[in-house]
Amino acid sequence: VERTESKEGVSFEVKGKRIQQIVVMSDLLNRSARMRVYDVLEKMGIMREIRKLEGNPGDEIKIGESSLEFPG
Repeated sequence: VERTESKEGVSFEVKGKRIQQIVVMSDLLNRSARMRVYDVLEKMGIMREIRKLEGNPGDEIKIGESSLEFPG
């Protein structure tokens, strides 16, 4: 997980073949699918890492070509 700050705010870039595959296969506009991705991020320790890097609710999580909002 890499933290980046810009005029637009803070973002976290997540890299990894498996998490990118999961995101590509998920319809992030669908709430249930998005919640599943958040659950996978939690189980993989990615959310914990973002919290350690001082992530705040609303920060952007970039995974491949997709992005999600960090829930906190």
